[in-house]
Amino acid sequence: RSNVLLRRMCKELNTMQYETATGAIVQFSPSVAEALHLDISIIWRSFAFPLKLLVTESVVFWFSVWASFAWAILYMQFSSIGIVFRGVYGFNSTQVGAVYTAVVVGSILSIFLALVQEPIVRRVFPHKAPSSTPEQRLFSPCVQSILLPIGLFWFGFSAKTSVSWVSPALAVGSCTMGIFSIYLAVFNYLADTYHQYASSALAAQSLCRNLLGGVFPLI
Repeated sequence: RSNVLLRRMCKELNTMQYETATGAIVQFSPSVAEALHLDISIIWRSFAFPLKLLVTESVVFWFSVWASFAWAILYMQFSSIGIVFRGVYGFNSTQVGAVYTAVVVGSILSIFLALVQEPIVRRVFPHKAPSSTPEQRLFSPCVQSILLPIGLFWFGFSAKTSVSWVSPALAVGSCTMGIFSIYLAVFNYLADTYHQYASSALAAQSLCRNLLGGVFPLI
């Protein structure tokens, strides 16, 4: 945040003891004073403004729905792994726990793809460089997020005794990679689009995401 950086810069400059021609010590301070106290109005705005963005901004609403659905699938996946691998393959608790390794591996692969996708996109499509506009950040997730529905159908149709347990475990990894790409895309896009209001936009998204994430395991 710019005000935090400015305050730190002033503090650092004040340690250097600059003097004027008359010998007076120069004291640097931010041009805009920060409010160091909380009152009811500040707390109310912190709750109300994200809800206002969620209701009035279609970008915030639909991106929140997208991320919330993906996040809810992740939480429902945690519940379904135990049900499927115990009921279909007869796994015990230790073996079911080992299946969650697919989530870890999928997340690590997604982190790697997130690091390399920007240089690749810049090289293959110079006019679609992710750093040029916020919308360009959605180019890679539009492709990578397809792994979520692929993984869901893969998991649903391969979880049977006639198919090795490895297949639905790989499907879990595919779902995780798709969810990760959606999660990252929504966070980056809202932050790049709403600038100083990014924290409120992300708060609205987090509200929807956690509400839906809490409901889906019950389903």
